[in-house]
Amino acid sequence: REPACALVQQRPKAGQLRPKFAACPHASRSYEKQTRHATIIYLRGLTLRAGGALEGTARDADDNTLAGARVTLKEAPPPGEGEAGGFPGDMGSGPSGNKSYETAADENGHYAIHGILPGRYLAMVQRPAKEGSSGHGMQVSIGDEAGDSGESVTIDEGKTTTRDLHLAPTGAVAGQVSAAGMPLPGVSVWLNWKQEPNLTLFGGARDRTGEDGEFLLEDVKPGQYLLSVAAKGAARPIRREVEVRPRQTARETIVLPTGIISGRIKDVDSGHGIPGVVITVRPAREDAEEETGYSTTTVVTSHGDGRSSWMTFGDAPEVLATDENGCYDVCFLDPGDYRVEVQGGGIVKMRKDQVHVFEGQRTDGVDFEATIGAVLMVRPQLDAGDEPPGLFDATLTNETTGQKDTRFAHRQPFLRFDGISPGRYTVRLSAGERSGEMLVEIASGEQKDVAVPLR
Repeated sequence: REPACALVQQRPKAGQLRPKFAACPHASRSYEKQTRHATIIYLRGLTLRAGGALEGTARDADDNTLAGARVTLKEAPPPGEGEAGGFPGDMGSGPSGNKSYETAADENGHYAIHGILPGRYLAMVQRPAKEGSSGHGMQVSIGDEAGDSGESVTIDEGKTTTRDLHLAPTGAVAGQVSAAGMPLPGVSVWLNWKQEPNLTLFGGARDRTGEDGEFLLEDVKPGQYLLSVAAKGAARPIRREVEVRPRQTARETIVLPTGIISGRIKDVDSGHGIPGVVITVRPAREDAEEETGYSTTTVVTSHGDGRSSWMTFGDAPEVLATDENGCYDVCFLDPGDYRVEVQGGGIVKMRKDQVHVFEGQRTDGVDFEATIGAVLMVRPQLDAGDEPPGLFDATLTNETTGQKDTRFAHRQPFLRFDGISPGRYTVRLSAGERSGEMLVEIASGEQKDVAVPLR
C-alpha cells in the first residue's frame, strides 16, 4: 500500500546522541528506542484524522489590525495540571506533551493555521517586534476561561473556527533620568516584576534615554513593577516602584545620586597599575540587600586551554574594571558605607569593608596594592585507553581559610584556577560516579599542573 505518512530520518554524525527526525504528528502511538548512533521510531496503529483550522484577524486593544503579528495556538493543559512549559512551535513540549502551532499575520492582520489536531487550545497574539529590538512582552486577549494565558478556543475535526484575537489593553511608563541637575543620555531602563525583583521581563519593554534623558516603555501589561535604571559606571541599578494601568502612561522622574568611589590597583612589587581588575561595590551594612537588580541566563563555553567564556542573556550588569593605568571610578552612589572588592586580572582577591561616601562628594584614594596570584591547572588522571570525561567539576578548598571555589568543565581537558593566594589547598575532582582528591601546595606566582586520580 502507499504509505499514509512519511518518516524521515537523517543519518547522524559519529557520536551524535539524537539525530533529527520528522514524523507525522497524527500517529496514534509512537515508540522510540535511543542508542548512541541512531534513533529508531516504531509507528503502530497509524490512524489519520481530519485536522481543524483556526483563522481570523489579529487586532490591538483599539481594534486596529496588527500586520505581522505573531499568533500562537497552544494545547490547553488538562484540568489541574496548569499551563505546560515549552516554546511555541515545539511539538510535544511540556509535561503533558502539549502541542503548539504558530504563524504570522499578513499585512492586513489576517492569520490562518491549518492541520490542527482537534481539542481545546489557548490562542495568543503578540505585537510584532520593532526593528533592531528583541520585541515586547507577550500581550494576549483575555477570555472567560483563559485568565492571563490566552483566549480559549475549541478546534473541531474537519472544521474551521473563525476568531479575531485582540491584545489586552496595555499601559506605558515614561520619564526622565538626571543627575546633578543635568539629563543623562544612554541610561538603560527596564521593568522587573514587583513580586520577583530579580526576574526581568525577558523580551519585555526596555529603552535607553535620549539626549534629553527621556525614556518611554510602551505596551506594558497592567500591574505592579519595579522600574530599574542603570547608568554607565553605576555599581547597581536604581529602582523605583511603579504601577501600570490600562491605557495610561505612568510618569517617573529619576534623580541619580552623585557620590563616587575612586582608586587605583597596582602591583605590590613593580608599582605598575594593573588593568582589567573587576571592581564590585556593595553596601557595607549587614542587612543590605544582596540582590543585584539584574536577571541573567549564563551559558558557559569551555576552551581547550582550560579557560571558560561566558555568554549572558538578559540584563547583564556592566562590568566595572580598571583602565590601562589600573584606575577606576564607581559612580552614582548614595551616602553611606560600602564594601569594595577587587578580583580578576590575575590578582589575589582583596576587599575593603568600610569605605564612606558623603552626599554628592567624591571619595578618592581607595587604592589596593595587589599580589599577582598563582595559577593551578586541574585535570583528571586517565588510565591508558580511558576517554576523557565529557563533564567534570573541581573544587579548590583553602586549608587555612576554608574558602572554596568550584568550577565546571565541559569537553575540555582541564580547569584553570588563577589569582590564587599562595598556600595549601585540597583539590577534589568529580566526573560522574568517579571522584578523587589530593593536597596541593602552591607558591606566589607559581603555575602548577595537577592530575587527580579518580576512583
